[in-house]
Amino acid sequence: MTLGTSAPRLSNARIVPLSKPQTQTGPPDIQFDAEYTDAISVRLTTSLFFSQPVPAFARLPVSLSLTLDAFRATLSVSPPDPRDPNPSVTVRLHPEFTLSLQTSSLLGSRAKLANVPKVHELIENGLRKALIDRGTIRVRIPGHTERTECDSPP
Repeated sequence: MTLGTSAPRLSNARIVPLSKPQTQTGPPDIQFDAEYTDAISVRLTTSLFFSQPVPAFARLPVSLSLTLDAFRATLSVSPPDPRDPNPSVTVRLHPEFTLSLQTSSLLGSRAKLANVPKVHELIENGLRKALIDRGTIRVRIPGHTERTECDSPP
């Protein structure tokens, strides 16, 4: 596993004008473009065991390497409403993003199938779906509580 050495670049920050001021009472959202260009790689080697017609009938070695070369997206940040008793910052990934992946796959021990395009397609589609489904992160900000005479230590 390699995590790369660079940090994401954030650029083109802009305030999104409120479309319906009566429904949104907090501060306006902020959008910016994010770009990450570095090599993050994960390598996995395992075996798939088949149990038909008898237990442990066949074993299929599988080796997979996945490298993220570039990720470009628009992110929206919703700052907390100052009047909210439980303030939180929300970061959303817009569904239109660029994901540049390289995969290499080997299936089998003797008659190897190498770099099967369908494996690349399944992995990329699965990652895209996961990013879209889980593309919203809400971070709760610890609130400030005032101390009263009853709360202070003796």
